Amino acid sequence: MARTFTATLQPLDTTIPDPALIVLIGAAGSGKSTFAATWNPTQVLELDAFTVKNPTHHNERTRIRQAIDRLLAGQATVSNGSLTAAALAVEAGVHRMALMKRHADLKNDFYERVRTETGQTPEPEKRLRQTITRLKQTITEQSAEIHALRQQVIRLTLAAAVLTHDRSVQPGARPNKVSVLRPGPAEARRADDAPRC
Repeated sequence: MARTFTATLQPLDTTIPDPALIVLIGAAGSGKSTFAATWNPTQVLELDAFTVKNPTHHNERTRIRQAIDRLLAGQATVSNGSLTAAALAVEAGVHRMALMKRHADLKNDFYERVRTETGQTPEPEKRLRQTITRLKQTITEQSAEIHALRQQVIRLTLAAAVLTHDRSVQPGARPNKVSVLRPGPAEARRADDAPRC
C-alpha cells in the first residue's frame, strides 16, 4: 500500500508491503502520531499504547506527579512556578509535547487540581474565555457593519430606481402607469370639516 504524508516540509512517499508490521520511532513531537493517524484505523494495531511498557515512561509519570505537587505547594525547583502546562513540563523535566500527548491525563489532572485546590481558573481556560469574548465582540461589530451595508444597499437600489425612472420620462410628459390620486368625496368632506388654525 502507498501513503503520501504532506504534513512534513517535504512529501513523504512510502510503499509498504501488505501485510506488514510498521513501528514508528522518533522524538516526542516529531509527527509519529500525526503520520499514523493518516492510516485507516483498521490498519493501525496500537497508537502510543506501548509506551506504558517503557520504564522511561513510568519514570516520566512519577516526575510529573511530583512536579504537580511542588507547583501546587508553591515549591517549584526549576520552573518559574506558574500553574501552566509549560511550567509543569519544565518542572518535571519532560518534553512539553510528551506531556500534552503521552501524559494528557496527568495534564488534565493538574488543571483540575489547579481549579479545586487554588480556586484559580487554569491558563488554557482563561485564554479560551478571552478568545470567546473577542469573537463575540467581533460578531457584534460585524453584525452592525452588515446591517449598515444592507441599509446602504437599499438606499442605493432606491436611488438607482429613481435615476432609471427619471431617464425614461420625457420632460413634461406624464409617465405611463402612474395615476394621480385625488381625494374621494368622504375625504374631501373630512378635510373641509377639519378645524382651521
